[in-house]
Amino acid sequence: MPEPNERYYNILTRLNNRIGGIGEEHENLSKQLKESILAVRTALETLREQVVSYGFKSERDEIDFFKNIKPQVTAKLVFYTKVRAFELKIEYLPRQTHEKFIRDQYKRLSKYFTEFS
Repeated sequence: MPEPNERYYNILTRLNNRIGGIGEEHENLSKQLKESILAVRTALETLREQVVSYGFKSERDEIDFFKNIKPQVTAKLVFYTKVRAFELKIEYLPRQTHEKFIRDQYKRLSKYFTEFS
């Protein structure tokens, strides 16, 4: 039976592999984003279940989980959700406003990721 954090890192690795495969499965960006969000949510739920079932071997493992593993998964959810929201919004804007919208969104995302990185 794998050590607790090895188990959690395996979930992260499987998620990264799954997301990598989604682009090959779907050419449509909207479908890629939906599938990626679903994969990340599934991974978060799996992590939660595993933590409840197996916990942590040590305080160091717990710190590693909350400092390194969970933030990577959560960041993916934030990223794919924001990109999907962007895609949905831009679809319905008049073409002449796309450039301004993209610039504004870029500024907001840059600020967000600078603030939380």
